[in-house]
Amino acid sequence: SSSSSSSSFSATPIDASDITMSFTSSVDANGEVEEIKSVDMSTELISIAKISSKPAPPIVTSPATHSDLITFKQAIEFFKTPALTSNSSDVVVRDLRWMNLFQRLCAKRLRLKTNSLKEERSFILNIAKVPLNIDDPIHHRILQTVWKRLLRTSEDCPRTGSHWEKIGFQSTNPATDLRGIGMLGLLHLLAFLDEYPDLVRKIFALSETKEQEFPFVIVSLNMSRVAIEALRETRLHTLINKHKHAFPLVNEFYMSVYFHFYHIWRSEQKRIEDFGAVLKGISAYCKQHPAAVIRHFIGTAVHRQTGTGL
Repeated sequence: SSSSSSSSFSATPIDASDITMSFTSSVDANGEVEEIKSVDMSTELISIAKISSKPAPPIVTSPATHSDLITFKQAIEFFKTPALTSNSSDVVVRDLRWMNLFQRLCAKRLRLKTNSLKEERSFILNIAKVPLNIDDPIHHRILQTVWKRLLRTSEDCPRTGSHWEKIGFQSTNPATDLRGIGMLGLLHLLAFLDEYPDLVRKIFALSETKEQEFPFVIVSLNMSRVAIEALRETRLHTLINKHKHAFPLVNEFYMSVYFHFYHIWRSEQKRIEDFGAVLKGISAYCKQHPAAVIRHFIGTAVHRQTGTGL
């Protein structure tokens, strides 16, 4: 149930350009761009620095509009352009900075087995570089679909304004919060809503509670960041090769990571001041044990998503 008040989350997003500039890249023998230099990077895509209670922002609807909802499968088709489906020299596909020398030598043998999988990986990483354009009709429909399905309303909301805080953005313009993960952040959330709407609403409901509130969308973007890091760090390659598809596997890993966050946040009674430590722990554990995290998600969340035990 919705709370009568909302919280203001003040923080500074990490711009994607800042992340890129912090890397040192090399191109391996197969033409794949990889990261090799160890740098001190923040584990948080968006840091939640300060909270101050204030009345819930009003939702202004003038005039009311009703754009069509869009599904993940419909939306993804609009991104299948040559520019996004081809390999790009400025997209880092492997990040081996977390490995020691021996691990790197082993990882070089752990590659995606087919060109189609490599192209699918590039597609995912390219979408993460596409900024939200609120004037683009497809981007607009994706954003409005997330809004309407979370709040169970049929009316669109204004493109910018404080009302976006109601679903867990921190900026009046959602494009600002998406700078670090691009349209992939919205597509992940759209896929989650399509496949497990009851579970997503339970997570959203927890985010609105006075005792354990958190910015729902901002946390989702952080979970997308964990998924992208795991992909670049080759931690998902074994699973992708096994399942012979990259995008569905990365989507499922993102959902599994968000469910892992929800399970810890709910069961351990975490509060917003715990977010940094929780995110750091989740990122490390999920990237180290991706198969186990997915199995837990499938075994617990999927089979019991309509139950009360979640």
